[in-house]
Amino acid sequence: SRQALVRRMREAMIKCIILNGIPIVMEAFVSLAAVERPEDREHGFTRQGWQADEKNHKRGLDVLNILYRGENDRIWGTFGAHRDIPWLSTDISYGLFLANHTILDIVESELVILPAITCQNLNMATHWHLRGCLRVGISRDEVEEIQSVIHAIAEACGKNLNKIGSISDVEDDH
Repeated sequence: SRQALVRRMREAMIKCIILNGIPIVMEAFVSLAAVERPEDREHGFTRQGWQADEKNHKRGLDVLNILYRGENDRIWGTFGAHRDIPWLSTDISYGLFLANHTILDIVESELVILPAITCQNLNMATHWHLRGCLRVGISRDEVEEIQSVIHAIAEACGKNLNKIGSISDVEDDH
């Protein structure tokens, strides 16, 4: 139904708040609301009552462990003395946003995360999420196709993705 589509679009946009920033996503919601028909409106509040508590931390860490397969400590170590970053990543970015799979599953969530990060021309994070796509079951060929679409859209928008590697740069870890 159109309501289900709006719910899924809303969830993708909510995930993008943490990836792209709230101002741009707020503008996207204004645009969406302007064209929604009354029957399209879905008034759910998917994160009502959520808190940055132990349950939230576990939800974030569980997904990070799937995507990074035990490399979290090594990655956190690259942030040096900036201890807020692992907490923000685990408890806020993943715990409250990216690891919520009630509407978009883990594969669909990676298909939101990968283009949002890639279009910012972020080499390390793109590499991690290219690998994450493989780890959640997207085939190497599918990731290559997805990446070509991301690049085509970025090019059409005038964005230069000159720092981004390709799926062929991602090692197999089987």
